[in-house]
Amino acid sequence: MIILPHSKPPELEQLEALVPRYKRNDQTYQTIQDRLGKELAGYLGERSLQYYIKLLNLKDHFLLFGFRAKGNDSYFQIDLLLITQSFILIIEAKHLKGTLSINESGQLIQENEDEIEVYQNPLIQANIQRSQLSHLLSRLSLDLLPIYTCVAFTHPKSIININKNTTEIFPSQNLPNYIYKIQSQNQTPLVSTQKANTIAKSLKIRHTPKNNNLINYYGITDHLIKKGVWCTQCKSTIMKRIHGNWHCSKCNHKDKTAHLQALREFAILHDRQYITNKEARSFLKIQSESTTKRLLSKFERKGDTKGSEYLLK
Repeated sequence: MIILPHSKPPELEQLEALVPRYKRNDQTYQTIQDRLGKELAGYLGERSLQYYIKLLNLKDHFLLFGFRAKGNDSYFQIDLLLITQSFILIIEAKHLKGTLSINESGQLIQENEDEIEVYQNPLIQANIQRSQLSHLLSRLSLDLLPIYTCVAFTHPKSIININKNTTEIFPSQNLPNYIYKIQSQNQTPLVSTQKANTIAKSLKIRHTPKNNNLINYYGITDHLIKKGVWCTQCKSTIMKRIHGNWHCSKCNHKDKTAHLQALREFAILHDRQYITNKEARSFLKIQSESTTKRLLSKFERKGDTKGSEYLLK
């Protein structure tokens, strides 16, 4: 049973909204574009793990994707957490291609097309997560199950060159075999199905998504962000509002409600729940205050003056 579904992290949603609107000649553009690529790859890699979990046909198990909470002294995040009646498994997903190895210093080395990247050892990361999770469960008086860790490389073009004695690191298609192995070592249930469910739901209550405001983080000024309503069909042109409709000059698509997606992007980019008429006119590139008021009329309104705000649900 999925207790915490897999969903796009707020940071990835911000990047997806920001990159198409960001001026390409700015020096920060390449940085945020690269960050989008990495975040999207990680998201897709984590999502692919669902397929291998389904192959197991496990009974009475509980899944939490992207679980993040306060541990001993800081926040920690787990890509996938599997809770059963006899054990808990932390699965760290890595979406890296090329040849992957761990050097004598314990660093993860990625060699891909004559380029070399160095990363922290993901198994050490997973073990730190285990320590943090163990501390949290102890605080909740729910430290009733042994906790295992593993690292699953999800990219189909990854070559894993790791010491054979390190059985906790493998390509994602080996995940079912690894879980079967843990099951064989922990055949006796330690808690009831109801108690395992309680552990999972108690953790879900404490889930705290990370929500960085990238505009503030990178110091992005307003003039660097392209305003307007993207065409909802070709997604490459800013539409114009003509006679109560949004028109695309490139593909001739018409859409009466295209502004809703633009308003959603405003909320994501600025981490805002409300928008004023003035802000909406600027972002949607509409001159008429009355037209903007009409477009916002279906949103809940706060205040009765010119400075009133509309709730962007």
